[in-house]
Amino acid sequence: MDSYLRGVVASTGEFFEGMWQVDRSAGEYFREDMLGLKLREGFKSALEAVPRVSSVLDLRWETWEVGGNPSGEELCRAAAAVVDEFADRMRAAYDAPS
Repeated sequence: MDSYLRGVVASTGEFFEGMWQVDRSAGEYFREDMLGLKLREGFKSALEAVPRVSSVLDLRWETWEVGGNPSGEELCRAAAAVVDEFADRMRAAYDAPS
């Protein structure tokens, strides 16, 4: 359901040099508007609060680099909680006529 707005993914492996990369689908649609800025703030705070996270860097609108030794599940849960908090507002903004 609404994966283009609500999707989150946490990835790690040899291509990420010991870091995690957390992506949110909604970053494509909400950037410099007020909702996009609130989402970015929410993601930063939520990811920093995950146990064993040592750094959080906003790479681009939909991608965060996370250092430390958290689990992917913990990162996804934190990111999903932010998406859930803003889901109704994102849906309304996405569906509003331009």
